[in-house]
Amino acid sequence: MNRYIKSRLALFLGVLVLVAAKPLLCSARMRDLGEANKLFDKGQYSESLKKYNDALTDDPDSSIINFGAGCAKYKEGNYPEAIDNFNKGILSEDNYLAARAYYNIGNSKYRLAENKKTISLEEAVAFYGESLDYYKKAIEKNPQDKDAKYNYEFVAKKLEAALKELEKQPKEKQKEKEPADQKREQEASSKQEEKQKQQADEEDKGTEKEKQVPGRRQEEKPMSEEEARMLIERFSQEELEASKKKQPVTYSQEYQDW
Repeated sequence: MNRYIKSRLALFLGVLVLVAAKPLLCSARMRDLGEANKLFDKGQYSESLKKYNDALTDDPDSSIINFGAGCAKYKEGNYPEAIDNFNKGILSEDNYLAARAYYNIGNSKYRLAENKKTISLEEAVAFYGESLDYYKKAIEKNPQDKDAKYNYEFVAKKLEAALKELEKQPKEKQKEKEPADQKREQEASSKQEEKQKQQADEEDKGTEKEKQVPGRRQEEKPMSEEEARMLIERFSQEELEASKKKQPVTYSQEYQDW
């Protein structure tokens, strides 16, 4: 925990103990808070959080206890829930505690941004921006807060770098897409050319086959009625002329029509 937070927590703890020394409930709460602080200092964040939560059972809206619980959750990497606790810390009437709560929300937002930047740069940019907003509020509460000023400048550079990276992404995606599109177009063109070639080969084979079939000729148009009549008349005339030259033929049976 930051040295300022440690000293202030100790100060708050001392004040609360003096103000609420007699009531048994408050004494138990202060005991839990004191044990939680000691465990936190030892790096036993999970155990300290249990004690902070015990203290919150009796005073769920306590700014300082919520601040301590938020610090423990932050150390465990549970940034969203840490922010929930710090949001109760900013309600404190003490500007110093409120400023540190704003500062720690800024830190939590920064950590969320760092976790997101490899997954979704857009979400990371949003968290960086929120982080800057909370550092700014911390500075407004405590203009002498050098840590908040330093972190503001640090995260502002992170945000600038992320925005530049975000601007490059559509161009890079387009560059990645172009070769793939070109490849697909080339493959489609090659397939189309091959299909046309196959069709041309099949047509050539069909023409060659027709040439090789003996006696094959083009289909004739059906004979018209007029042409049929003329053909019958010509045949009858030829028959008549032939009969004059030859002896008549006698058939033994009548012609059977079918």
